[in-house]
Amino acid sequence: MCVTHKRASIASVPSLFFSAATMKKCFTIASLLLLVPAPSAAFQFLCANMLCTIKKWTPSEEGTFLLANIPNDTLMLKLSHLKANTFNLATLDKIMAIEIERSSVKKVVMPSATATVRLKLTRTYLNDIAFVAGNGQLNFLTITESRLKTIPSTIVHLVALETVTITKSPIETVNLCLFSKLTRLYELNLCSNKILFLHLPAASVGDFASLRLLFLSDNLLTTINLGAFNGMQALQTLDFQNNRIRRVQAALVSNSLQTLELPGNRLETLYCCEWHLPNLTRLALSRNLLSILPTCLSLTMPNVLYLILDRNALIDSDTWYNVFTLKRLQQLDISHNLAGEGSVGQHFGFVAVSRPAAQQHNSATCSGCAHGYENYCILQCDRHVRYQQSVTERYDARNDLQPNRLLVQSCTYADW
Repeated sequence: MCVTHKRASIASVPSLFFSAATMKKCFTIASLLLLVPAPSAAFQFLCANMLCTIKKWTPSEEGTFLLANIPNDTLMLKLSHLKANTFNLATLDKIMAIEIERSSVKKVVMPSATATVRLKLTRTYLNDIAFVAGNGQLNFLTITESRLKTIPSTIVHLVALETVTITKSPIETVNLCLFSKLTRLYELNLCSNKILFLHLPAASVGDFASLRLLFLSDNLLTTINLGAFNGMQALQTLDFQNNRIRRVQAALVSNSLQTLELPGNRLETLYCCEWHLPNLTRLALSRNLLSILPTCLSLTMPNVLYLILDRNALIDSDTWYNVFTLKRLQQLDISHNLAGEGSVGQHFGFVAVSRPAAQQHNSATCSGCAHGYENYCILQCDRHVRYQQSVTERYDARNDLQPNRLLVQSCTYADW
């Protein structure tokens, strides 16, 4: 027979030997044991520093007795590899933050009477989640890498929500009206889904009362109606990066909007003459198909600080004049376009200096000015070098020609 010594080792028991027959018998038994299906591993339960983690818990088989052992000072409970098709959070009604990750759970139910303020579901089979009416506690909701195909309609019951993140899920259509009455919601992140359509009729007074940040990047949108966002009176950032947008409909009118992100789309033109964005400071249009600058920039968004237009198909045209009527502009990126810096510079009467000459001075003196715009000067890449960064700086003639701020970044070849 095989003898087991719990604390024995070869060093501590040097006289422990087995015969060849005994050893052969042991290996035979061990080989047979490998053919027997092992029972499923029991759940793991660990608590420390106000965080409890439960792994591989099967509530239908193992019950809920282990929850009685959660310390009273626990703030966060993490359920990993939860083995349940449906899970009701009523069993965890005193936990402030709950995270369910790497689990096969398909449906979650959240009761109204709960102390939970933060709920996060990551990498689950979730295709349905229900929020019971009357929940006034949940502030932060995150669902990522799920199987949700629509925004849960019962989200309207979460009147205390402040941030919502639903990402990396196969959602194709979004009804933004579901969020319109959530008066405390200030951030909505719907990035990296499969969104093809946005439904948003004209907002009523008081809708989206606190919404400041709206992220819709990395989806599949092809057309957007910007006028639908005019009713969001607190909106500061609107992000449509990396969609497939070809058409922009209606005028965008907002006194609050500060950042508009449209990089990585398929826009060929952008007509802005009916827009009204007096407080916009950043307009990003990188990686589109624009051949001319957006129209009416100085009239509709006079306070733009950052105008990012790299990697388009911009050509030389009279529209470049509009750039220099933006009196507060700090950065203009026109790198990787069809229009060369030299052509743009010549259009405005720039006289360039080479990059080595510019680098000799910490603050180079004005070497050339745009006619009629004496506060603008250009420092150009060396004409023999491709794809180096060139810098245009704005100078104040009343301040000993000291550079005020960075204005232009570009990396195209210029032959002077």
